[in-house]
Amino acid sequence: MMNEEKQPPEQGLIIYDKTNSGPTVPLELTITHPPSPPTQTEGATQRLYSVEFDKKGLPNRIQFLVRESGAIVEKAARAPLIIGRRNSSLPVDIDLGDYNAHEMGISRNHFRIEPAPGGKLLVIDLKTVNGTYLNGEKLSPMRSYELRHGDEIKAGRLHLKVYFIY
Repeated sequence: MMNEEKQPPEQGLIIYDKTNSGPTVPLELTITHPPSPPTQTEGATQRLYSVEFDKKGLPNRIQFLVRESGAIVEKAARAPLIIGRRNSSLPVDIDLGDYNAHEMGISRNHFRIEPAPGGKLLVIDLKTVNGTYLNGEKLSPMRSYELRHGDEIKAGRLHLKVYFIY
């Protein structure tokens, strides 16, 4: 009897999760974009992929990968979020102060992400001096734009890759 190697499906990629102490579990994902270059985070190499999800509706959480530092910031996505830099009189839900926000041109209240009917998330520039960009396109202030998994937001000169978690 010949030993034949099992081939992965042509339309997908099988990733084996060996990070936990439990059994190795294959995960089948469909990759829609080539992987991003690996980033170094506290001595460990991290490779991120843009993955096409079949999920519909509002994500439970939203993650931002700060391109300049490799840090990941995560928040619940079911309520409006103000993103900017902390100030004693203007609260923010996500404080980018730890990522040289002032030097990178981040306003105190830079942009807002809010849920919308139909399970969508919207991004809105809050009349900033240095602007907010979605996938390279400058946003008009106070106008809503649909935010999707894998989009890139540039706030001032800081780049944030957006990931939805369902």
